[in-house]
Amino acid sequence: FFSGVPVLVPVRASPLSSGLRQSAGCRAGTRLLDGMRSATLLLLGLAIVSGARKRQSRAAAVKRRECERGECRGVHDDERTNCVLRCQSQYCYAEVYGAEELEPGEIDTKRQQKFNRCLTTEERQQRSKRSVERQQRRAGGDAGSAAADSDAESDAVPDAEDEAKVEI
Repeated sequence: FFSGVPVLVPVRASPLSSGLRQSAGCRAGTRLLDGMRSATLLLLGLAIVSGARKRQSRAAAVKRRECERGECRGVHDDERTNCVLRCQSQYCYAEVYGAEELEPGEIDTKRQQKFNRCLTTEERQQRSKRSVERQQRRAGGDAGSAAADSDAESDAVPDAEDEAKVEI
């Protein structure tokens, strides 16, 4: 008279069990719920990670497209990758690929990751510098000393003005 209701059946207790065993219907329901929980957590994790990546790489992707469509548009396919990387950031290109350029068709994920980190650092420093400059304009404060502070902060990675000084 209890058809369809999960039933716990007593079994001989082992040191690792509680002494009760689930019926087959209950085990299937538990597995289904566990699978649904796992899938939900996986999708939630992917959504968080992919959202963070998009925010980090959006500026680099825009700059890359500008370089592909502009400065590197007429460059031969074999040289285009190096041209686009150089166009994105001469400083980062010199740091990562300066000693050994990419060969035509070469994919070097380690150096690409290092280049992307350099671009991210460079963009953050430029954003910080622009923020300081905006605050100075609003406050009408002493621009000379604050500009010197800003330049001292950005010495690790030069801004666009300094990139012209880097020779490859």
